[in-house]
Amino acid sequence: MLACWLVLISAPLSWAGQLAGKHFESTDTWIESRAVKIPVTLVVPSDIKASPFPLVILLLGHGGTRHEAGGYTRVAQGIAKHGIASIRMDFPGRGESLEGFENNNLANMIADIQSSKAHALRALNIDQSRLGLLGFSMGGRLALTLATTETDYRAIGLW
Repeated sequence: MLACWLVLISAPLSWAGQLAGKHFESTDTWIESRAVKIPVTLVVPSDIKASPFPLVILLLGHGGTRHEAGGYTRVAQGIAKHGIASIRMDFPGRGESLEGFENNNLANMIADIQSSKAHALRALNIDQSRLGLLGFSMGGRLALTLATTETDYRAIGLW
């Protein structure tokens, strides 16, 4: 399923040869959302500075963290090798979040996703016409909600 999904948002074929065997840059940082700081991880291909990247927002499961026991770390690194940037965040009460779990609700999670997307669009060289969502478990529900309420997304993957 992931392979089919990647075809929808993958980098142009001309990038594929340029990225073979290349690396990525990963940055953990904090951004503002709902007047609170939330932890995010950005992963970007390191070899194509001038070209805009597609962006995938990785959405964690209800009991997980933005690293999903290493799963989302591997996904982010893997898609970066194909010219795709990603961002993922810890939701309230999960991972490195500074908030308690009582703030973990759909409205706050969606606000954090939107803030993370806005941050990535400001901070990175992103092709805004090539945005995607990949959701695991509860993240899949969030991806479906966003895909049906916002028109920005060209691809969606459910895991």
